[in-house]
Formats: sequence, C-alpha cells, structure tokens
Amino acid sequence: MKLRHRECQELLKERFGEALLEDELLSKHTSFKIGGPADWFLPARSILELLDAIKIARACNANHLILGGGSNILVGDNGVRELVIKNECDGYLVDGETIAAETGMTLDRLVDISQDLSLSGLEFAAGIWGTVGGAVCGNAGAFGGSISDILTRAVICADDDQVKCVDRRYFNFQYRHSCLKDSGDLVMTASFKLKRGDSSEIKGKIKEHRNIRAGKHPVDLPSAGSFFKNFKDPNIGGNLTAAGWYLEQVGAHEFLMGDAAVFPKHANIFINYGNATACDVVALAAELKKRVFARFGLSLQMEVRAVGDFGPCRELLNSILI
Repeated sequence: MKLRHRECQELLKERFGEALLEDELLSKHTSFKIGGPADWFLPARSILELLDAIKIARACNANHLILGGGSNILVGDNGVRELVIKNECDGYLVDGETIAAETGMTLDRLVDISQDLSLSGLEFAAGIWGTVGGAVCGNAGAFGGSISDILTRAVICADDDQVKCVDRRYFNFQYRHSCLKDSGDLVMTASFKLKRGDSSEIKGKIKEHRNIRAGKHPVDLPSAGSFFKNFKDPNIGGNLTAAGWYLEQVGAHEFLMGDAAVFPKHANIFINYGNATACDVVALAAELKKRVFARFGLSLQMEVRAVGDFGPCRELLNSILI
C-alpha cells in the first residue's frame, strides 16, 4: 500500500523532485544488508530538508520512518509500506569544550572531531556504528561510558512540529533507552560537553577502543551489532550481565539459519554471510531466545529494532518481542 494520500506524494515530489525515490531497497541502507523496498525513500541532506520532509508527512498523516546509519535495525523482507527519510545531515559547530553535531553525522566521525580538537569524553564511542541521532535515541555506550553522560542539550522537532531546545532530562535516559523510542520527536542537533585533554592520551584511548572492538566485532561482514540487550540477572544479585554469555552457554556459535549466523568472536552478534533474509535472522534469534529461557528461565529482549513487513515470519518475530 502506497502512502495514504496522493496529495502527500505530490507535495514531496514538488519539494524534493528527483531526490524522492520509489521502491528503494532498504538493504542498500542498513549495515545488515537486509530489507525489502520502501514505498518512498528520501535522503535529507540539510536540517531544512529534514524538517520539510517530516512536516509534510505529518501534515498528510502519512506513516514515516527516520533512518540514520541503519546499524541497529532489521528491516522485513517485504519492505516498508511508508515514507523512509534518511537523515544525512552531518554539520557541526564548536563552542569551547562543547560540540553541537547534526544527528545524521556518524558517531565515529564525531569521535574523530573530538580527537582533532583535543577534547576528551567521547573515547568510549570509538568504533560504535551508527549516527549521532541513533546514539542519542538508544543511549549508546561502551567501556563504562554512554551518551547520557555527556549530552547537555538538543534541538528537537516535537510531534506537534514545534522546534525547541531541551536539556538531557527531557530524554529520560535509561540503559540503551531514551524517550525517543516511544515519542514522535525528531532530534536535529545534539550538544556534548567535553573536557580539554592531552591529545596523545585521547588518541591512544580511541585507538585502544577501536582495536578492542575490531577484535570482537565483524569488520567485513554485514551485521546490526549486538542483537539482544544486556540485562540484570536476579539470580546473581541483579548485576548487569552480558547477554552474550548466556548465548554462549546454549551453543549459539553452532547455529546457522540460511545465510544468517552467529559471529564466531561474539555470541550476541548475528552476521549475514551474503544472502540472509530477515526471516533467517528471526528464526535464528527465536531459537536462541528459546534455548536461553529453557536453561536459565530468562527472557532475552531485542536491542535491534525490527521494522517493516516480515510476512510469513511475523508471528515468530512477535514471539521474540514478548
């Protein structure tokens, strides 16, 4: 089913011309290299384009999805029956020890910028896939740090189209979560308060973190990053525990569904050997979740976001989302 209102299509075409694409394969825009076509696909390369696109979609009451780097997402094989707006805005401003970045910028590029400026605080993010916007939405973190530690304010377009500046409290940050996952708000820029530091120390820490991630994460194989959330295990005092450990105990590395498999160096990362489908990934995740529950009585929760039409494996996907 195409966008609900032909008027919306006409407005988008009038505003964006040939930049508006029809039936664009989303496998081309996700790190997993999986996903069917979007009815309409629009790359937004400036904040003004991003605002115009979302305001047109909202005015027409048209379903729409904001896509960043596509690194923490699984798109259904039948695609997405809506407008997909890809945020490619990547400008930034520096004010003393604060960097304000547009949210289409990759997080790793922001890390490089902070290094060039001898500003410390973003070293934990070195090597994390995705964009600044996705990092804020999911409160990305590693090595004991997270986005919520350094974000001070952001400019958002609220679900009523009002553009406003908010502080970090607005996001109600939790572990790998913010209110953005449930609201219709769009973050356009995010400001991060860093600290002046020693350039060589910053560079060394960034290199160390990237080397560690390269040793545990796929570099040349398509993936969506950690598939299940880490969680607090009540059986060991409620301490935060890596989901990968439980997956290893149930033999995760032995599993292969079509071209979807568990990465040999990290049991909580699934990889695409070339022709994996979304349903292959769902089948793999469902089997592993079932085995962890059977052995430990614990229900793993997806960290990767599932969107679109999953066709014949929708029911199986729903069993994972419970």
